[in-house]
Amino acid sequence: MPLPLTLLTADTAMAEIIAIPRTDQPINDGLDFGMPDEELHWIYNTVMAGDPVVIPALVKAVKRYPENPTLKNHLLLAYKMAGRDRMSDAVLKDLAKNHPDYLFTRIELALRALRRNDLEGAVKHLGADLDIRKIMPQRDVFHVTELRHFYTLVALVHARRGELETALGIQMALHEIYPDENSDELILRTIMAGKMEAMRISNEHEEKRRISPIIPRLETKPVGGAMPLFENSQIRELYQHGLDVPPGMMKGILALPRESLVSDLIQLLEDCIRRTPDFMARKVPAGNGEPVQHALHLLAELRARESLEQVLSLLSLHPQALDFWVGGNIHLVSLLTCIIDGNIPRCTSWLKSPGIDHKGKGLIAEAMETLGRNNPSCRGEVAAAMEEILKFMLATPREDNVLDTDFITEIICCIVGLGAISLLPLIREAYGRNLVNETVAGTLETVEQDIGDPVRNAPMAPPLAAIYSDYKSPPREAAHNFEMDQETDSGEIGRNEPCPCGSGKKFKKCCMR
Repeated sequence: MPLPLTLLTADTAMAEIIAIPRTDQPINDGLDFGMPDEELHWIYNTVMAGDPVVIPALVKAVKRYPENPTLKNHLLLAYKMAGRDRMSDAVLKDLAKNHPDYLFTRIELALRALRRNDLEGAVKHLGADLDIRKIMPQRDVFHVTELRHFYTLVALVHARRGELETALGIQMALHEIYPDENSDELILRTIMAGKMEAMRISNEHEEKRRISPIIPRLETKPVGGAMPLFENSQIRELYQHGLDVPPGMMKGILALPRESLVSDLIQLLEDCIRRTPDFMARKVPAGNGEPVQHALHLLAELRARESLEQVLSLLSLHPQALDFWVGGNIHLVSLLTCIIDGNIPRCTSWLKSPGIDHKGKGLIAEAMETLGRNNPSCRGEVAAAMEEILKFMLATPREDNVLDTDFITEIICCIVGLGAISLLPLIREAYGRNLVNETVAGTLETVEQDIGDPVRNAPMAPPLAAIYSDYKSPPREAAHNFEMDQETDSGEIGRNEPCPCGSGKKFKKCCMR
C-alpha cells in the first residue's frame, strides 16, 4: 500500500510517483460516445493550439453528447484560452454539478481554490490522500498528462503547507515523467516562496528569544590627528592603495626587517582603530585605501602573534565599524588563525569580555576551531577552551552583559566542527534553555548527528601573493561598501547570507565549510 506523500522525503516521494503505472498512449476511459476519431482529434489539436475557431464545433459536440465530460473540459479550456472567463465558469459549473468525479473537473476546481489560497478547498477536490489512485480506483494506468496536471497541484499544496521536501520530490518525478518548463518553474517558485516564508517565520521566532549584550554606540565624532611616523616609509603606501596593489609592493614590504615591520603594522592598526570615525566619514585624505586589510594579510604572513592585542581591539569595534574594515574579506578567519596560534588562553579570556558584539567574537571562535581542525596536536586545547567558554556563558547572569545567544550558537557550531562529542551534554543544556539560534546551528538532532562526523581540515587562505593576484578592487567611490548585507553585490556569497543550497543555515556554517 503506498505511503502518504506527507511522510516521504524528496527521493522517496519521487520514487512513489514514478512507480505509478503510466502511458503516453490514448487510454480507453469508458467514455466511448460515438464521435468519429478524426473529428475528436481535430477538436483536441485545435484546442491545444489555442485556436478559438474550435469553439462553435465544441458547443455543437457538447449538445450532441451531453453526458461526456471530456468534451466539456475541452470547451472550458477553449473558452479560457480565448479569454472568455464567464463562459468557462459556466462550463465548470456544469462539470461540477454533473461530473464531480471527473479528474479534470477536480483539477480545475482545485486550481481555482489554490488561486484563492484555499488549501482546504484544493485538498477537498484532490482527495484527502492527494493520491490519484485513491480518487480513480477503477483505473490501473494513467496518462502522463493526467499525472502532470494532478501532481503539479499536489506539489503546490505540499509547498504551501511547508512540506517542501515532498513538493521537491514531486517536481523531480514530474520532470522525469513529463518535462515541462512552465510546470517546473511554477512548483520551484512556490517551493522557494515556501522556504523564504519558513525562514522569515524562523527568524522572527529567533529574534523574539535572542539575548544580546549591550554594546557601546557607534562613535561618529571625528577624532582628528595625523598618520603615525613609521620606521619603514613603505607602510604609508598601505593607506593609499586598494586591493589592486602594484606587483612587487607586498613582496618588497615583506622583505623589510621583521621586528620593525611588525611594529609598524601594529601602529597602523592602532591608528585605524583610533581614527575609525574619520575613515568612515571620509575625513581622511587617504580614506579610500584598505590599510587594515593590508595589515592583517601581512601580519598573518609573518605569523605575528605579538599583534594579537591590536587584532582583538579591532574585533571589539562596533559591528558597523568592523564591517567597514573587514566585512568583505573572505579569508579573514584563515588570517586570524595565523595570529592566534599559541594564544588560545588569551583568546579564551577575551571571548568572556562583556559588551562586545558576537560578530567579532565569532571570528575568533572560528579561527580557534580552524586551528584545532588543522592541527591535531592542539585540538584538545581548543576543545577545552570551547568547553570553558560555553560553561561560562551558561553560568553568567544576564546583567553581566556577556550572555549572547548568537555567540553561544557560534561556539556550538565550532564544537561540532571540532567533533568534540564529549561536550554534547553542554550543548543539550543550551538547547534546553532556548539559547541556540537554530537558523544557524540547526536543530539539536542535526547537531547530534553532525558532531559525530569525521573531523576534516578547514580551508586555509592561499599565500599572500596569490590572494592579491586575485583581488579586484571596487570602484573608488564604493571602496568601503563592505557591509555584510551587501556582500552579494560582488557576486560572492556573504559569510552571513543564507546558504544557496537551501539548508536554511548561514553560508559560513554550511557550504562555506
